[in-house]
Amino acid sequence: MKDEENVSAVESEARLARADTVLSLERGLSVITAFAATRRTMTISELAKETGLSKPSARRFLLTLQKIGYIRATERGFRLTPKVLELGHAYLSAAELPEMVEPVLDRLNEDLREACSVGILEGDLVFYIARSVTRRLMTISVRVGSPIDPGSTALGRILLAHAGDATVEGYLARHPLQAHTPFTVTDVAEFHRLLAQARSQGWTLSDQETEVGVRTIAVPIRGPQGSVIAGANVAAHASRITKRQLVREFLPRLQGAAAEMEGVISRFGHPSDLV
Repeated sequence: MKDEENVSAVESEARLARADTVLSLERGLSVITAFAATRRTMTISELAKETGLSKPSARRFLLTLQKIGYIRATERGFRLTPKVLELGHAYLSAAELPEMVEPVLDRLNEDLREACSVGILEGDLVFYIARSVTRRLMTISVRVGSPIDPGSTALGRILLAHAGDATVEGYLARHPLQAHTPFTVTDVAEFHRLLAQARSQGWTLSDQETEVGVRTIAVPIRGPQGSVIAGANVAAHASRITKRQLVREFLPRLQGAAAEMEGVISRFGHPSDLV
């Protein structure tokens, strides 16, 4: 009887949540997030296909977003405007975590002279919330706010490793592992082994799995209650840094930086407000 009551309560909460949501807002945001580096300009038909909206609905959302300044029309279709940056800036201004980790990240970058980042897992993507770079490393455009597929990256895997089995299985169901390079791990059993290894040893390494020539190593960042709230990583070019160097030389300094970040977070952070 208690189980039935619990199920009933969950279903009731789900119905209330659906009743309280605004579908138009959800769809409007899906239009904005549909644009990407490979889809910088889209026609109404292309956007409808990408979002699953009907063409008339896609047109209405585009025209509404154009009216309030988030999208502009061009000869080839529609593009985002710089005003969209206000949305990301609002998060970066309000969230405490980026402000806490940036000074430590900058010192790590000065020490290693390689690209250093902090990211969080949100849904099926990892988002960079802080980044310190002295030189351009990847041909892929990566900056604060950039979303990345966690499956082939060290940063993504260290976060998935601590996200729980349900999150990992859901991610794999929605995003079958794909080969971005000849080195990308696409075997599900091997992927699970790598996540288990990352959990047990406290770090993980990705060797040219997202882009040929780029190696990354990542560690978790824990909040005041001990749960993993973010990850920190260092990326280096394979022509300069071997895997042995990443583990022997970079990993201890990366772990030290993560521990320093955790110290700052524990002193000044509030678990419910960090991210």
